[in-house]
Amino acid sequence: MRALHVLPAFPGEPDEGSAVYSRALTRELAGRGVQIDVLATRSRRLRMRRPFHIDWPAELPRADVVDGVTVRRFRAMRLPAPAGALADRLVQRNWRRIEPSPGGRPESDPATLFATAPRFSKSADLAARFGRGPVVPGLLARVVKRVAGYDVVLASYAPFGLMGWVEAAARPAGVPVVLLPFIHEADPFHHLPSLHRAYARAAAVLTLSQHTAELLRRHLPASRPLAIGAGADLDVFDGAEVSGERFRAAHGLGDRRMMLFVGRKDAAKRYDLALRAAAAADDGAVLVIVGRDVDRRPLPRGVLHLERLEPRRLADAYDACDVLLHPSEQESFGLVCLEAWLRRKPVVANRRCGASAALISDGEDGLLCGSAAEWPAAVARLAAEPGRARSMGEAGREKVLARFTWERVARRVHELYEKVGGERDARAG
Repeated sequence: MRALHVLPAFPGEPDEGSAVYSRALTRELAGRGVQIDVLATRSRRLRMRRPFHIDWPAELPRADVVDGVTVRRFRAMRLPAPAGALADRLVQRNWRRIEPSPGGRPESDPATLFATAPRFSKSADLAARFGRGPVVPGLLARVVKRVAGYDVVLASYAPFGLMGWVEAAARPAGVPVVLLPFIHEADPFHHLPSLHRAYARAAAVLTLSQHTAELLRRHLPASRPLAIGAGADLDVFDGAEVSGERFRAAHGLGDRRMMLFVGRKDAAKRYDLALRAAAAADDGAVLVIVGRDVDRRPLPRGVLHLERLEPRRLADAYDACDVLLHPSEQESFGLVCLEAWLRRKPVVANRRCGASAALISDGEDGLLCGSAAEWPAAVARLAAEPGRARSMGEAGREKVLARFTWERVARRVHELYEKVGGERDARAG
């Protein structure tokens, strides 16, 4: 079985969930004997000028070996500033036309976004694909030239244009294309017509939750979704060397109650809800934020912000905390919940995020919050009932070990590869 994985960036940044997922899945599939080649841009991380004007700088070598897998990288085209500004303006104007909103783009439930996508103009859709990119002619030329030598192609991730272009480039050769889009169901960026068309044409669309798979079946009946779940690195987050005491000592936290937020410091991640919960605590609790400072906004006094921790130190942070706060409304799954559960910690997450709400059993392994006012109350409840908090963390750990391992994910994807590859051989015969 030969597979070609095409990704915007590889291995990607360690604080990007989609990059962590893609790397883990590729590594596990290679360990199962799948012969994998990876094609990617030379970018380590995108640079966003505007929402629909993104640069993909050439930072990484043209060829590399990552986790035993050969990676070939190609330079992405850079859109000139006037063209990027025009692309962004076209998309924003189109959104205002089809569904006016104060923010300049529709903020709606998933059903509405699926319904409005067909009203998106062709010119705005094309502008969105080129503006976000990455546009990588050399990579696409290699796909066209070499794709017939593979049994299956995996392309990822939304809301970038590369995934759809790869699907189109592989189609003439009859090679099945499996998409791994990391769909954020309530994010309008993920509901461009070109993305929906790619989902409908693909041999399969991998989703991280059954909730997302059911949305696709309901609103895009031509798509073939398969929920495969996600995994956590047991060697790192369930290892014997993890020490919360080491983290507390390193940052002078003593025995103070600690709330943890892991993710980009970005308004889209709703870290403001974590700040709200911390501000309401009256017992000297501290909030620790681990993640890149995207918005550069100042934090209140007493909040500890750590831009980056290597995985084993992050495991220490989970072990040190009393609760993980996961308030993001735009997620395809919630890997951080699995990591916290492996350290037996309860999770408080956002009910408005369908993927997170589907992952957490409210009241059993965590708590779900809707309105902003619910966040301080949820944290206070866990602080007042430490035994209940511990039992939630234990229940979460049992869930991870039973349902969310990379071995399980890779097995399902491998079975899919064999299935769609076999169907291609049958058609050829």
